[in-house]
Amino acid sequence: MWTFIVTWATDICAYFTGRSFGKRKLAASISPNKTVEGLFGGIVAAFLFGGAWALITDLGMALLALAPIFAVAAQAGDLFESGMKRRAGVKDS
Repeated sequence: MWTFIVTWATDICAYFTGRSFGKRKLAASISPNKTVEGLFGGIVAAFLFGGAWALITDLGMALLALAPIFAVAAQAGDLFESGMKRRAGVKDS
């Protein structure tokens, strides 16, 4: 469940943070709407929500440190998927 919470928090908060504050493009040639600010918003959200879940369920403090790493991995996976779709010439996966 922790992995889902971190991934969902990253994706949702990156979207809203990027829409609200995004100025700098993260990877314009792969995914033109992703921003650096959105990435950082997603990392913070993953730390907060994933950390809260880890503390509430007594999963351990190590997951507090892993949440931002998983957030970056989630964004990297999303960029990879976007790149694959772009190379295949399709909009939806």
